[in-house]
Amino acid sequence: MLILRRKVGESFRIGDDIVVKVGHLTELNVKLLIDAPRNVPIYREEQPRNVSPACQPLQYMLEDLFPAPLTYRGTVS
Repeated sequence: MLILRRKVGESFRIGDDIVVKVGHLTELNVKLLIDAPRNVPIYREEQPRNVSPACQPLQYMLEDLFPAPLTYRGTVS
């Protein structure tokens, strides 16, 4: 397991196509901004893998995990 420390506004890459950026931190929550190709499924660990990602858009999956509002603003730079 790799452990990374990032501050708000900092990001890291997974491969060439996925960027994860720390958007907001509170005492109990972390908001992550994920920029990935549409063909890459993103699951919460506790979500069953047999559910099609097309049936549950990413915004709804992440809202359950991160109570703060999630706003998609395009690519992360």
